Amino acid sequence: MNKNRDIFGTYNPYVILAFYVLVIVSTIILSHPAITVGSFLSAIVYTFYLRGRKTFKMLAFVLPMMLLGAILNPLFNHRGATIITYFRQNPITAEAVAFGIASAFMIGSILFWFATFNDIMSSEKIMYMGGKVAPSITLVFSMVLRFVPHFRQQMQKVSDGQKAIGRDVASGNLRERAGHGMRIMSIMTTWSLENSVDMADSMKARGFGAGRRSHFAIYKITARDRVMFIVMLIAFVIMLSAGYGYLGMQGTMDFYPRLYIEKPTIFGTGVNMLIILFFLLPVIINVYEDIKWKHLISKI
Repeated sequence: MNKNRDIFGTYNPYVILAFYVLVIVSTIILSHPAITVGSFLSAIVYTFYLRGRKTFKMLAFVLPMMLLGAILNPLFNHRGATIITYFRQNPITAEAVAFGIASAFMIGSILFWFATFNDIMSSEKIMYMGGKVAPSITLVFSMVLRFVPHFRQQMQKVSDGQKAIGRDVASGNLRERAGHGMRIMSIMTTWSLENSVDMADSMKARGFGAGRRSHFAIYKITARDRVMFIVMLIAFVIMLSAGYGYLGMQGTMDFYPRLYIEKPTIFGTGVNMLIILFFLLPVIINVYEDIKWKHLISKI
């Protein structure tokens, strides 16, 4: 993780969840190029703020996938009236190319937004949001979220240990590598079972299942959370109005049967910029708090 403090992650979990729901839904529904690209770049900026240089590793995985999707769509989707060329007697249309590019950016945006969501939403926050409504399901979900990274860390330790004694899965012939891999999986299976038994004993010792569970909330709705809810409500109204073309711009782009988008206006461009600023809200909050913190430190 990056050394930057994430102030946005300290907001009430319901505020964080509402933000991500708005961002992801608007990215999917508002297919305007400015909104789609703005969401993608905003997600990358926030990911970089949280993860630092590790963001480039994710980009190395996401960008080729986006490129592949953008290329494959016009090869299999032949809808559209504007034919560019033919590939094996099948038309390649401008509409299909544009739709493939837009879909690639949309998928890339969602992947990066989910990456940041996973970074700031801990199991405690998930338990807080769903512990009272569906405690069992929420508990299982939070345990799974905790188990996956823990399993990966333990598997890396086991792999390094096996590699130190000459049982590397990358060395030897196919049979030897398969044997080394099976040994690692056998060790991990045993570790998982032992860990599950220890966890079950610990939960039983703490009284889990002995009676009706109580609900304890460690997160409170504060004044800044209320302000953020108001900001999100305003953003929701703007996005909804933009989607129906009520704010001087068309929030969606028509791909079929022909490419069509409303001519840009000054007011419509301003609305687009407001929506993109909303996407950047976590980064804006964090940068503002960092500047404020450094200013206070300088006065000491």
